[in-house]
Parts: sequence; C-alpha cells; structure tokens
Amino acid sequence: MNSGKLATYLFLCIFLVACTSAPRPVKYGTDNCIRCRMTIVEQGFGAEIVTKKGKILTFDSIECMLKYYLANAGSKETYAYIMVTDATKPGLLIDADKAVYLKSEKLPSPMGENLSAYSNSELREKNYTEFSGQRLSWTELCNLFTR
Repeated sequence: MNSGKLATYLFLCIFLVACTSAPRPVKYGTDNCIRCRMTIVEQGFGAEIVTKKGKILTFDSIECMLKYYLANAGSKETYAYIMVTDATKPGLLIDADKAVYLKSEKLPSPMGENLSAYSNSELREKNYTEFSGQRLSWTELCNLFTR
C-alpha cells in the first residue's frame, strides 16, 4: 500500500471512531449535570443522553435528564442513546425506555423527585416491597412530567 492510500485509510479509521456515538460511564465526582450544574456524586442516580453526533450530556438524576429531554424536543429519534443508572447496580447505564422505575418518598433522589431506575421488574420489586411507592414505565414517567 502506498503512503497516500495508507494516509487516507488512517484518516477514515480515525474519522469513523471519532464520529461514533456511544454512551460512556458517568464519571462520578467529576462530571457535572448539564441541567442543574451539580457535580454528579450519587452513583445510583446518574443519567446520560448521547446525541446522534456523539455529544454526551450527563445528569445527576433521572428527573434532571427527563426535564432536559422533554424541554428539548424530547424524542427518541432525536438522540442516539437515553440512559439511566440502575439503582441496584451503581455505574451501570441502561436504556431508559427499557428500564422500569419506582417513585418512592422513602428512596430520595438527588433532585427530590424520589425516582430510581432498574434494569428489570424483579430488581424494582425488591425495593417496592421494602419502600412502597409508585411503579412506572418510561412512558408513564414521561407522562408524569408533562402534566
């Protein structure tokens, strides 16, 4: 392969990697919430939106992410990823649409809406049994915040 083709090939590889939009773990203690500007510290509550261009927007809570999402033409087609942290597995980001949620005053979240997310119903039920509250899906959660 001549040097011109090699340079073109390397440029394309770098371009494709740079343009990839994918979630990354929230950097607790370092990242700031794009909405309220608080440093994200509570590992069971971070959230993240990744734009189709690859820009990562971090949030300290589900409610900050949801308020931002709904105020900025919230549509799954607008973003590449909408992620929330599983409350039982700090640091694990899961698809917001596939997650299940619990709103419980006995499980306070950073911004006071008392929301927690879970990767499946079984994990949510463990906390529901202990703390009670309101079980929600992504659609129900969005509807709750648009009232």
